Amino acid sequence: MSKDPFRRLQEHLHQHPMGFPAAKSGVEIEVLKKMFEEEEAEIALAVAPKPERPEEIAARLGYAPEVMAEKLDQMARKGLVFRRRKGDQVLFNLEPYVFGICEFQLPRLDKDFLDLSERYALESFGKELWGRDSKTPYFRVIPVQRSLTPEIEVFPYERVTEIIDRADKIAVTDCYCRVSARMRGQWCGRTIQNCMLFSAHAEYYIDNGWPGRMISKEEALDVLKQADEEGLIHNTQNTAADPQVICNCCTCCCGIMGTVKQFNLYGKVGRSDYYARVDEDTCAGCEDCVDRCPFEAISMEDETARVNLERCVGCGLCAAACSTGALSLIRKPDEQIIPPPENLEAMLDRIGKEKGRSMKVTLG
Repeated sequence: MSKDPFRRLQEHLHQHPMGFPAAKSGVEIEVLKKMFEEEEAEIALAVAPKPERPEEIAARLGYAPEVMAEKLDQMARKGLVFRRRKGDQVLFNLEPYVFGICEFQLPRLDKDFLDLSERYALESFGKELWGRDSKTPYFRVIPVQRSLTPEIEVFPYERVTEIIDRADKIAVTDCYCRVSARMRGQWCGRTIQNCMLFSAHAEYYIDNGWPGRMISKEEALDVLKQADEEGLIHNTQNTAADPQVICNCCTCCCGIMGTVKQFNLYGKVGRSDYYARVDEDTCAGCEDCVDRCPFEAISMEDETARVNLERCVGCGLCAAACSTGALSLIRKPDEQIIPPPENLEAMLDRIGKEKGRSMKVTLG
């Protein structure tokens, strides 16, 4: 007797470097059934992580190419497979649960899905996301641009302006986490529409008619400035080039940064190559930095700010807000720096090898 298609889909998704592990309670199957119809699960099993034409996928399943193209497009509009355009071709591939299928459920969110996904995160998926069996972080904090001074060495991938400048298309979209928090009555009140997607992901999101809009590079910089003013953390994938997304995160709503703070996962998920440092001679003892730090890494001692380096993620929010210049970012010692992989494919390849996963992810 063949396995249930949802169990087979769970096993298929779990071969991805950012996998989809089973839970003892079976809640992961409930999550899949909430997103996929049974036929859609069967189709997803034939979709590779490499972008392919509908006729290639149709050949595996015995569908007519035109029927397969229509079904794949319908699934793409539900966030179940990813659609990209390359010249006059329309290609489809299977995305991981995070970042991918889960976030693409934003237009279909309801409390039932939020409850299921929270249970799954606590029971099983959280360990996958936080780097179980892998040393390479999936996410990386980008310091607030105003906190980067000429005195410190800064690589292009550590400047949000460089990421924006290289992007060919940019969309600003609703934040999955703050929309979820608002649905639960727990929203902090910060801006909802300030997550940014790039290139194919921007096009996919806007083509589907989901909440968001295409923006210029100048508008993107305005979004980042507003995020800085609201005390939000710039968070992206741990790559040296071509990330898919920049999130602007708070620790009260964000599933990533909130969990880092709640479970003391500093350095395991969201990290930068910097620490905050206090110049005691110029510290005015105003405590603005204490209020500004989202991770409670700064306290006062003898009317002078003190930084707990075990909690500091190097986001630079404190340094950007310091009126006397007493707080600044410094680069970590070389032995504490893990250079990011060249691009997303290289990052997933490294994580996959660390976890012993068989799925090779090709984005081109």
